[in-house]
Amino acid sequence: MTLRQLRLNLLIGVVGALVCAGNCAAGLVAYSNLGTPIAGAVLGVIPTVFYGERELIRAQRFTPTTSGRLSRLELLMDFATQRYVGRPRNIDQLTLRLVTEENGLPSNTELWSQLFVDQSFRSTGFPDASSISSFDVDAGLTLQEGMHYWLTATAISIGDTPYVWHYTSADVEPRGRYFVRGNEPDALGRWLVTPGVPNGELGLRVTVIPEPAAAALMLAASATLLAVRRRILCI
Repeated sequence: MTLRQLRLNLLIGVVGALVCAGNCAAGLVAYSNLGTPIAGAVLGVIPTVFYGERELIRAQRFTPTTSGRLSRLELLMDFATQRYVGRPRNIDQLTLRLVTEENGLPSNTELWSQLFVDQSFRSTGFPDASSISSFDVDAGLTLQEGMHYWLTATAISIGDTPYVWHYTSADVEPRGRYFVRGNEPDALGRWLVTPGVPNGELGLRVTVIPEPAAAALMLAASATLLAVRRRILCI
């Protein structure tokens, strides 16, 4: 093997290690309230009898127990294909956002967002605790341990929507919220709590890749490159 080939192979190996440092490190669950679903929270644009269409956006607060780069979000959510038989089908697009907290409520300060298409768990009825929609995150935000974040979910719909994010029997954070945009004067532009739902948290699990793990992999790759370079120069 020539010196040039050795350097090329080494470069490929180091790049692979650096990529792995950001994506291959073991993920840790930084937050989870997953449990038995107790009620369904519909997303999207919903037609109403008296006020025309309204858009429902759902939000759940979480507080990471460890810092790290956001890598996966799992929601107790299903896409119930038979829920609205004979009505217009939903455009299967879901936008998840992370926003900061302001006065105990979701703020307008967006930290991260991503559009997901056709990735929800398919269900024809009420799901059980294993019915979880998993969403891998691109360019995840670095979450800080102990800081409050709100995850919001918005569906783009035509007619009725079969997207349902379920409340869970767990009791970890403040109750899930919903935001109404539309013509209803009693709810327009306000974050509200769904009445009559015990506990009322929306099922959510957050996975992060701890920053020290990624840094350790990058340090190991750099040390390998330096050691081999010194060996080459000494030959």
